[in-house]
Amino acid sequence: MSLLKFLSSIGLNEKSQKVYLALLKLADASASNIAKKAELPRTTTYHHLEDLVKLGLASSYKHKNARRFFAENPNSIKGIFEGKIFLSEKYIPELQKITSGERFVNLHLFEGKEGMGQIIEEELNCKEKLVRSIGSVKDLRKAEGGIISFTKRRLSKKVFSKCLRPKNDDFDDDWIENQSKELREVRLLQKELAVSGMIFIFDNKMTVITPEEEGVGFIIESKSLSKTMKMIFDALWGISSKT
Repeated sequence: MSLLKFLSSIGLNEKSQKVYLALLKLADASASNIAKKAELPRTTTYHHLEDLVKLGLASSYKHKNARRFFAENPNSIKGIFEGKIFLSEKYIPELQKITSGERFVNLHLFEGKEGMGQIIEEELNCKEKLVRSIGSVKDLRKAEGGIISFTKRRLSKKVFSKCLRPKNDDFDDDWIENQSKELREVRLLQKELAVSGMIFIFDNKMTVITPEEEGVGFIIESKSLSKTMKMIFDALWGISSKT
């Protein structure tokens, strides 16, 4: 994702981006100077400066009867995302209550890192507070594009994780040792049962993430399939090695 696409994701259009980047370069300036730097009309610039102030990306003050603007620390952008997460957790359950009818099967396809993030959000918000997973962390890292780090959020939501992994998987330091502390229980698959990619099973859903680089993932929502996959998982759990 490019910088401009990132700024678009937090609600800044093309002109707002120009004004924000100009303000960052100037640090502290009048609207007219920011307009010159952004190569935009002053009235347009002033409008977008007001939007930046509302978002918490900029602040203003008066100096000699003139209004000046300065850029807040870019770390303030994190607050925008945290606010969106808070609102989504508050209102999504309400939207789910008013869906018209219940489909027997739902299938959603996701691609790339952003798709992986959406899949993770589904797991973190599971109602059962239990996620079963089978597969390779090594493959999951390849598909996700780096180090996976959502354990803290999972712990904050008190979601327990039952993991079936190949014996030669790419485990982090203390990943197995800290099972109790991190609400996790791990068992190791027999060599002939090791699978590639990663499968997550929770609520009435099953998530599959392929091992390819910039991987593809999909979520299937089906009561009967989920029940069957949980039974298969529990059977494998019973014959796998304790850590």
